[in-house]
Amino acid sequence: MKSACISAVLLALLLGGCMTNDFTKFYHDYTAGTPRSDLFRNLQPFSGTTQIVLTNDLEKDTTELLRRNYAVLGESAFAWYQAPAESELRAQARLVGADVVLYRTQVQVFSTAAMPETNWTTESSLPAHRYAYDALYLRKRTAPVAGLGIANLTDEMRETLRRSKGVIVRYVRYDSPASKAGFLEGDVIIAINDVQVDSATDYIDKALKVAGSECRFKVLRGGNEIVVPIQLNPAP
Repeated sequence: MKSACISAVLLALLLGGCMTNDFTKFYHDYTAGTPRSDLFRNLQPFSGTTQIVLTNDLEKDTTELLRRNYAVLGESAFAWYQAPAESELRAQARLVGADVVLYRTQVQVFSTAAMPETNWTTESSLPAHRYAYDALYLRKRTAPVAGLGIANLTDEMRETLRRSKGVIVRYVRYDSPASKAGFLEGDVIIAINDVQVDSATDYIDKALKVAGSECRFKVLRGGNEIVVPIQLNPAP
């Protein structure tokens, strides 16, 4: 009887990982290191419910949610041979306070010869594939100061533009000061009120200092330098 119980426990650990929540075990917190006061200011309270959205294009759908003023909290990514329970995904979403979870599964096909035989009793029981699971957790933001998703210039961009300073606009949030001012994805911001913008961190610092005021952003668009007036929201 004792031997049978031990075998049952080992089988459960082997096949299901049911004693742990893999979405929690493999969670990566993207907000780590951010002061809690900043999170409190920039994120709305958790709505209390989570919408799980299945996706085949994680990058595209993430960008769309960023445009809709969501922020990424973290991500769970792992691979296994059996589908985890949806209740485990929802439990992790509640734990981090995610209003939306983008969820993707992808089959991984490979040779059984490449798989560790210690996981299975016989070679005939080795599966020919497993699944990769990726869950991205997001929560609604407070009203943005400008509504621009920006990034540092890549080396290729610096070479093309022949400049080392500035930031590129990756996306524009809907119904934000930036969208109303006419900003476009691909714009390169080089100055705010004639003060040079060096990097993404520098842009954030300078934008916060003039939050709530009407500003002039100097932008490179299509090879031309233009000035875009924008009325910024107050800082949260």
